[in-house]
Amino acid sequence: MNFFVRELPNLRQNGIVTISDELNDLLLDAKALNPTVNVSETDGFLAVKFSFDGINEQEVDGILAQLEDVNRPYIERPDGSIIVLDESFNKVANALVKIRQQGKVKNGQVKLHASQALSIQSALGGSAQFDQKFEQMTQNLAHPEGFEYANDHPVQAQLRPYQKLGIQWLEMLDSYHFGGILADEMGLGKQYK
Repeated sequence: MNFFVRELPNLRQNGIVTISDELNDLLLDAKALNPTVNVSETDGFLAVKFSFDGINEQEVDGILAQLEDVNRPYIERPDGSIIVLDESFNKVANALVKIRQQGKVKNGQVKLHASQALSIQSALGGSAQFDQKFEQMTQNLAHPEGFEYANDHPVQAQLRPYQKLGIQWLEMLDSYHFGGILADEMGLGKQYK
């Protein structure tokens, strides 16, 4: 493997290298595999899906297991071919390491509770594609004051602005199947008159 990872690039940099078709067929172009990470939200759960063009779901788990060794500069496929890691694979590897502690990979996917949304967004950053529902959820979690809800059971009292914001926050949490407690120690009006 050192030949493909270290020696061959060095030889190519210092001269013209010709290798046999059989040997060349063992070396796969990492860019052609186009590694992607997609995050979606459904019914209170997140699905973090890792995929590679031309690689079936059953093989993805093996590739991801090899990517966990961030010091390993290549991936070996079951057919004996290797993929020398490039920047796009390194991003996937870093993303995987960050979220692997929170869930188990099965068929290239990690399922997590949606309450992990902000930490997943922070861990994956620009290395993932987030669906619209996920984007809306993280926006609402970060800025609950912008959440709109149906006021089906209005309170028959004059609420202060911070009380309205508290109700809005609880409604937002409930819409994503989260729990929440609105509490304080200062008597700031959790009761209404």
